[in-house]
Amino acid sequence: MKRMSPARAIAYGLPGLATLFTFTMFTTYGLYFFTNIVGLSGKFAGLIMTIGTLWDAVTDPLVGIKIYFIIVALLFYTFQTLIDVPYTSLSGEVTDNYDLRSKLATIRTFWAIIGVAIGGGIMAYTDFLEPVVGGSRQAWSVCFAFFGIICTLSIWIGYKASEGYENKDIITKKSYSIKEMLEGPLRNKPFLHLTIAFIFAILAQAIFLGVLVYYLRYNLNLNDTQVSLVNIIMWIVALFWVFPIDHWSTKYSKVVSWTISMGIWLLCMIVFPLFFLKPGSTAAPIIMTSILVVGLNALYQVIYAMISDCVEVDELMSGERREGLFYSMATVSQKLAAASGVSVLGMIIDYVGYNPAVSVQSMQTVQGFHNIFVIGTSVCLLLSIVTMATNPLTKKRYSEVLEVVRLKRAGKEIALDEFKDLLFIKKNRK
Repeated sequence: MKRMSPARAIAYGLPGLATLFTFTMFTTYGLYFFTNIVGLSGKFAGLIMTIGTLWDAVTDPLVGIKIYFIIVALLFYTFQTLIDVPYTSLSGEVTDNYDLRSKLATIRTFWAIIGVAIGGGIMAYTDFLEPVVGGSRQAWSVCFAFFGIICTLSIWIGYKASEGYENKDIITKKSYSIKEMLEGPLRNKPFLHLTIAFIFAILAQAIFLGVLVYYLRYNLNLNDTQVSLVNIIMWIVALFWVFPIDHWSTKYSKVVSWTISMGIWLLCMIVFPLFFLKPGSTAAPIIMTSILVVGLNALYQVIYAMISDCVEVDELMSGERREGLFYSMATVSQKLAAASGVSVLGMIIDYVGYNPAVSVQSMQTVQGFHNIFVIGTSVCLLLSIVTMATNPLTKKRYSEVLEVVRLKRAGKEIALDEFKDLLFIKKNRK
């Protein structure tokens, strides 16, 4: 494996600004943009955001501006996936070192957070641009165009930095049957734990970020500038959280790092709404989001470092390195969870009676936002923590796996029975 220099590793992390930044921005502001700026219903806004993974929705009898936004969402999800899967898979080819993979994920997450911090002020930017460009839609378009330029440049720099680091010596098939593609991940216990925990965490993210803007505006009565301030400060503080997460991952394990990070997020979701969040005050939501953002960081920083570790577990059984397969499965899980989350969220927003035309919502709507924001996010986080905490791939166990994988690569026979805690092993039929 060709080792990256520190400078090249920093440049390699830049596309994280584009992939995670755009996904987070879409999750955070997508529903709000479609309901408040475009004027669509919450149900249809959720459908548009789901369309990237539920392709058959294109066949619905939709016309005019609606089909335009469906095509935009479809293209967004398609190209985001085409970039994200090979890019994140590369970290497993660059190194098989448990701690260095955490470092690469940290760099990638750091750049992503810089992008989200810049984008977090979009409501303030659009307020400023609106009289200049002639309307709110035009202001949002200008902001998105600017973000698009930044993302394109970051992808190009990352591509040039990682060029030539593909591991061309790995043993792999040219193609796989559907059965083979499913069998490897489904027999890999650490990957199953990771994927289920990831799905619940993505649902928590979709609920939290999707409702955050509504909650700040209508439950806490904050204006657009204050909402932007909360988001900007949250993501600026997130830059500093990447280092404790990396420390917990390398000193203890990635499972421990995930559990601590998500536990902090869950605690904030319970304590702050109960005791500290009051209408009109920006201090409490700023403090709350600045603390709980550690969980949003870990969502990608820890997961994408762990997937490569699961690839070595698969190699014990298959004798091949299949990074692309495992990262693809994780990405599909991410998209499906996010798509279903925002779709249901859009329907719930309509159900609780949200009316974007009025500045003060009914008590039923405000209470509905509160229940979704607090209870919905908390339940998903709790399920994610429990699932990940029972993951059998500890740091010590990974070292044992890697040692045996190296022996297998050298042509020595290995006994899979020693790894029953990590693999569902087929019994030989007589």
